[in-house]
Amino acid sequence: MRDPTLRLTTEDGQVRDFVLRPGANSFGRRDTNDYLIDDASVSGRHCEVTWNGESVQVRDLGSTNGTFIDGRQVTESTLAPGQVLRLGSVDLCFLPATEPTVEALGSPNPQPKLALRVETPSLAPPIARAAAASNVRVGLPPAQPLAPPMTFFQHIPGAFIYPFSTNGIFLLIGGTVLFAVLGVGSGFFRGTRIGLAISIVATGYLFAYMQKIISASAQGEKEMPGWPEFGEWWSDIVLPFLLLMWTCLVCFVPAFALLVFGNKQSPLLVPGAFGLLVLGGFYFPMALMAVAVTDSFLAVNPAVLVPSIARVIGPYLVTCLLLGVLFGVSFVAKVLMAVLPVPILPNVVAGFVSLYLLAVEMRLLGLLFFTHRARLGWFS
Repeated sequence: MRDPTLRLTTEDGQVRDFVLRPGANSFGRRDTNDYLIDDASVSGRHCEVTWNGESVQVRDLGSTNGTFIDGRQVTESTLAPGQVLRLGSVDLCFLPATEPTVEALGSPNPQPKLALRVETPSLAPPIARAAAASNVRVGLPPAQPLAPPMTFFQHIPGAFIYPFSTNGIFLLIGGTVLFAVLGVGSGFFRGTRIGLAISIVATGYLFAYMQKIISASAQGEKEMPGWPEFGEWWSDIVLPFLLLMWTCLVCFVPAFALLVFGNKQSPLLVPGAFGLLVLGGFYFPMALMAVAVTDSFLAVNPAVLVPSIARVIGPYLVTCLLLGVLFGVSFVAKVLMAVLPVPILPNVVAGFVSLYLLAVEMRLLGLLFFTHRARLGWFS
């Protein structure tokens, strides 16, 4: 007997079988998964394949490059024998479980093999059969040409109403309450290890959601995804926190390092540091998008991202401008709410506005990737 198996055949003909265990089996590029697939097109936690003893269910975990069954993108679906499960650009053929044959069980009275003859009836309707016997031509009306895909600029207005799509408003409200509670806890334990741990949890979980919005938008999904599931400290909290901190360090530390270690007597010290700060701010959105879709610390490599920026310079400039404006609006909202002589409520409102604007910003980055995926060439 063979358990259900997903078979990967490499380009050089090597075969690798992933035998499914009863229950959930996770697939992805991180070594914390049940089955690791080391391919750039596969997300850190790509999908979950569940075998319940009778059927196999596939559930996408918010992957960047999508989960497909026989070329059809799925979020959750049943996998049938012989179908091909594609993770990013990696194809896995599904081989169902097999039962022992009668001969293998040693049946004392094996049944003789019977030849079955089946005459297949015509599936054509009567009118079509009559037309086939005559000289009359029967056909379908000419197909209408497909509308061209929307450009990045056409997607921009929709990004501002994106957080309110379907359950988006409830996700924003829930997130606002969650981070308000975490903020109170962090402030209460400020200066202690508990306060530091709460800050790491809040930041890591928030960036995990930022990644999820970018990934969903990069796949062309129109609705805001739900908040990330929490299963493992490292992959769900600590790793996103470290990825965000690393991206910020690469982009902004050079400016502060110049101020600290530069020649204090030089008249170019402050202008130079300011120039590096602006340059880091310009580089940051592309670095953040790359880290979000690859789950890799190496994604901030300038040798990859600088040519990528050059290939989409027009849309990227517009994206940076919009992100700068949204960041400014968020900052002003926080300042205005802070001066109101009302307890608690201003902080809650400011948190809601900040979370809304953050969702719009991540949506814009995901749409930039979605509309210029081929030109960026990160997974080609």
